[in-house]
Amino acid sequence: WELNALDYHPGHQGIYLQLGGPLSALQLLATEIKATFPDTTEHDSEIWDAIRELTLFPENHSIVKVPLTPKAIPTLEKSLSNTTSHYSVGGNLALLATSDPDSLPKALASHDLQGMPIQGSSPLWLGKRTSFAIHAAVKSSLDPLNRFPALS
Repeated sequence: WELNALDYHPGHQGIYLQLGGPLSALQLLATEIKATFPDTTEHDSEIWDAIRELTLFPENHSIVKVPLTPKAIPTLEKSLSNTTSHYSVGGNLALLATSDPDSLPKALASHDLQGMPIQGSSPLWLGKRTSFAIHAAVKSSLDPLNRFPALS
């Protein structure tokens, strides 16, 4: 067996594990997990569908994805207001949904984080923006006539 996904959703107060492997091994592993953690519940694909389709967030909210490290989660979570959060990829990606997207840039910048909106209307980059020389090199290579705006 192998761990396919490890997610955390503070609002649901749950950690989600997606396991892959032979069915016989998974059934034994599920039995062992339930014996060790009695409050464990099994979900088929509904939670993973909701994460993939972003339906676990309130409608009409802007959604921003933010790369981070698991260590940053507790302090980021404390600084967010009016935001529903979900942490994926073992705590290395935050999905933040908010009805007030103007509040996110300051919160992200205060943690030296940068986000990119995937739903809603916001600037392309939110939070701390770092510019690297490679950005200018790629831009000049792909857009020598400078028809498109800068990446930063």
